[in-house]
Amino acid sequence: MTEQVSAAAPHYEAPLVIGTEATPPIAWRPVLITAAVVAAVITAVSWRVGAYSNELYFIGAGGHPAWGYVDQPPLTPVLAHGLWSVAHSLVLLRLPATLCMVAMVVLSALTARELGGERRAQTVAALTTATSILLLSLSATLATTAIDSALWATVLWLVARWNRLRQDRLLLVATLVTAVALENKYLIVSLWAVLIVAVLVSGPRELLRRPLLWVGGAVASLSAVPGLLWQASHGWPQIEMTSVIAAEAQRDAGGRLGFLPLVLFYAGIPVGVALAVRGVVRLWRIPAHRFLGITVGGVVLAFLIADGRHTYTGGLLPLLFAAGSINLRGRVWRVVAGAPGLILAALIAVPLSLSVLPVSTGAQVNILTRGSTGWPELVDTVAAAYRSAGPGPVALVADTYRQAGALDAYGESRGLPKASSPDRGYSAFGPPADEVTTVLWVGDRPPAEFRAAFAEVREVARFDDNPDGYLGINSDVPVWLCTGFHDDWQQLWPRIKHYDSRDRVAA
Repeated sequence: MTEQVSAAAPHYEAPLVIGTEATPPIAWRPVLITAAVVAAVITAVSWRVGAYSNELYFIGAGGHPAWGYVDQPPLTPVLAHGLWSVAHSLVLLRLPATLCMVAMVVLSALTARELGGERRAQTVAALTTATSILLLSLSATLATTAIDSALWATVLWLVARWNRLRQDRLLLVATLVTAVALENKYLIVSLWAVLIVAVLVSGPRELLRRPLLWVGGAVASLSAVPGLLWQASHGWPQIEMTSVIAAEAQRDAGGRLGFLPLVLFYAGIPVGVALAVRGVVRLWRIPAHRFLGITVGGVVLAFLIADGRHTYTGGLLPLLFAAGSINLRGRVWRVVAGAPGLILAALIAVPLSLSVLPVSTGAQVNILTRGSTGWPELVDTVAAAYRSAGPGPVALVADTYRQAGALDAYGESRGLPKASSPDRGYSAFGPPADEVTTVLWVGDRPPAEFRAAFAEVREVARFDDNPDGYLGINSDVPVWLCTGFHDDWQQLWPRIKHYDSRDRVAA
């Protein structure tokens, strides 16, 4: 038996009929054209600057394969290392992020269709996704959040589709997608936790009585066990990283006060923020979709309380754009969500998100550009110092995980050994070999405890040819020759490891 839901209500462009195939046709042509244009633009500029610092870390971390890392599960590091090993190509390295963006463009349109949106609504949803500052930024580099956002959007589309069709295999697929997401980040647990509460509050409660949901949930839970065992065996470092990230959000983005303004701004100006707000309102107003609105509100509130990053909300945006694009009426919406608003959104989003501007200009408005310059040249400076360091084994120790990642990504072709670092994820990869007594320290002055372990520490080189980088990270970076090691690496390493290099002060 089918259930007619608000068939005559003005909120729908077409009647929503639970349990039937009655939906508007898919606007394949405009949606796929939008996706193709987005992919072409991203690919066309993906090579203009170098690898971003976090990409370098993922490449290096993937060279130490494990079931887990200090700051995330293994999917993105293994993927980054594998793609970089095939070819040192930025286009190839960033291909997964590009495909995730394409997927979100399509998913926003498909979600609009599940919510009752006609072809125009589907097209507007796709175009709004394509011009979102946050989603375009995520597509510019290979990062855990880029993959996570696409997986969240997939789960929400499958749940919305189940809400219409009541086909339980959709719930099974959603939980299997969740299993993949758990190999990338654990944040999707918060999505499901809030979704279950939302269903208990507003329905449809029968979702929780579907056996395939719990079968898939068991599979997803089992997929996370190896990573959780790794975390347990290493003292649960990701819990400490969570507090570090919260402190960074407080320092760099205004903490809780800055969270919602950043979420709204990065949704996209003007159309993204307008449709996101409208989407929340529509989801809450329509009984059949209210659980999705509660889910969105609950997840945002959870991230707000936990001092999460605004980027974590990326996976919610395709759903909100889909809901907000339905049944647009009036002159204002023809401007905001029509050609004028979408063109303006693109003109704002592209230079803020992608490396389309000259490097010096882009470094002032685009953090990705600033963090992507000078790395090969820095490694060249280190390689020259390494060749002059004298006989015997010489180890490389970097002040930050970013510099260690650059040394590992670009160092092999320059004859350099793998790098070590006491910073963040690299701290778990261990110190130099026990027999090493000479070290090249790359970065700010080594901490006092490290210097005390050597007979002599002196600056032997400096990379100062990158004014567009971050001071001390990929700009104005000294290299220190440390000789005469007289300590024990296994005892020294735990004393100098740290998870936030910017909070560490070299005494």
